[in-house]
Amino acid sequence: MTHPYLIWAETRSASAALAAALRAVSNRSALEDEPFLYNTPRVHGHVYTDWLQTHDDAPLRRLLAERPGIKYIAEPFDDTFNIALAHVVTEFGYRHIRLDRHNVFAQLASRGVAEQLDAWEAQTARRRFKRVAEGKPFADGKVRTLGPFDVEDLLRKRMTGLARWNVVSATLPGYLTLWTEDFTSTQRERRWNVLVPLFKHLQIHPSLVTKMDEVLFGSGQETERVLPRVPNVAELLAVTL
Repeated sequence: MTHPYLIWAETRSASAALAAALRAVSNRSALEDEPFLYNTPRVHGHVYTDWLQTHDDAPLRRLLAERPGIKYIAEPFDDTFNIALAHVVTEFGYRHIRLDRHNVFAQLASRGVAEQLDAWEAQTARRRFKRVAEGKPFADGKVRTLGPFDVEDLLRKRMTGLARWNVVSATLPGYLTLWTEDFTSTQRERRWNVLVPLFKHLQIHPSLVTKMDEVLFGSGQETERVLPRVPNVAELLAVTL
């Protein structure tokens, strides 16, 4: 049996692609991505809103008793919940994975575009980005245009996410850090250089590296296609260099 895992991800770090690839090779079940989101439909979103009232970790313990895989972004949640989650999963034998992105401009640009087009899932994003880049109408017959990024808001969200991670990481017994640029690289050797340690971390049989690599390869959303349509993209680039 492979180790249960929790991916502590930053927004727009290809965490959905990594989670999907892990589901393809791990013999663990997995919760819905971002299972505790409370402001968008999630089966277990009530776990967080209940926590705010009771600070009781019993619902977390019941939900995680079978040790399912978890893909999680700490930014929307308060520190007490993030720490409680970390404590429970550590007690249950989870292995922690930290996922972030070196290219902050690419991360925030991807977030800014996704927010404007409500395009978070990979296939939806690729389809909508392509239509915007080509000036073609969406299903409702309307052509979408992109407005300027709210650069200050994007930077604030980035700093909030990092602050949340800094608090929770201090409570962890250890974690494996992955960078988006490595496992999404076009260079096979670079991808395998991070997938092999990941497999060791989770005790997944190394023969499955090829399968996971196939799932990951080509999982990008091609955000760069629409960036020329953003009026102030240069402003975001300047503050993230």
